Amino acid sequence: MARRKAAKNPVALSTHRKIFVDLLNKIAAGGQSRWNIFTDFLALSAISLAACDKYGLLTDKETLDEREERYKQIIGKYRAEHQPLFGEMLAALVEEMQTYCPNHLTDVLGELFHSLEFQDEWKGQFFTPQNVCDMIGMMNFGDAAADVAIKEKGFVTINEPCCGAGALILGACNGMRHAGFNPNTQALVVANDLDERCVHMCYIQLSLYGIPAIVQRQNSLTQETFGAPWITPVFLFDGWIWKWRRWLASPAEPEKPAVKESPVAEETVPVEVIELQRGQMSLF
Repeated sequence: MARRKAAKNPVALSTHRKIFVDLLNKIAAGGQSRWNIFTDFLALSAISLAACDKYGLLTDKETLDEREERYKQIIGKYRAEHQPLFGEMLAALVEEMQTYCPNHLTDVLGELFHSLEFQDEWKGQFFTPQNVCDMIGMMNFGDAAADVAIKEKGFVTINEPCCGAGALILGACNGMRHAGFNPNTQALVVANDLDERCVHMCYIQLSLYGIPAIVQRQNSLTQETFGAPWITPVFLFDGWIWKWRRWLASPAEPEKPAVKESPVAEETVPVEVIELQRGQMSLF
């Protein structure tokens, strides 16, 4: 059998992306494949960000314990000298998101995914370019509908049932900014994807960009869900618990995501399973 051609190293990378890839290659020198390292980086980063809810206000204790145990299992596969490098990779990602294109939300992880040529190992799955996503976002926020929705309930809802790394969501947020709105305080995102790597990539980027969001691993065609939802830190810290409750309780809202009660304390938000609308993307 012919040997598969090795993926090329990315070229023309920015400083922080180069640091990210150099760290990835350094860990790979220990014997792990770059694909597995990237996958583990996503899981470790997502679990670390979700740990902000350490008191279980949004996520039940069983889920928090399961994620902590999974973190230990993943990091335990690597040599002691390589384990801290995952934190350095996350720091490089944060620096890139802050400096690559200031005041513009960009799908950095999706671009890294392609520059590392991982799409060849993912059966031809390609991510939508950010400029196309931005165009779609500006088209959706180019009329008065968003203004009316925000005036009525204080925010717009964005549903993305096939989120990938979140490029279309970031495009919608850029469209909101272009129209004079603030997606950090005036948007609520519900995002799904069947692939766990996509769920982690989308969750990480929405968390770091400060977008209120609930990201769920789900088959949007069958509505089958896998595991607990991932809720971004800003949802916890910026009062979205109460905004979400008020919206669910409002009789004036014609269509709302159905929420299945989860076995958590009374003061928590029941967001165990969220039934989403079908379609490519829906706003308001």
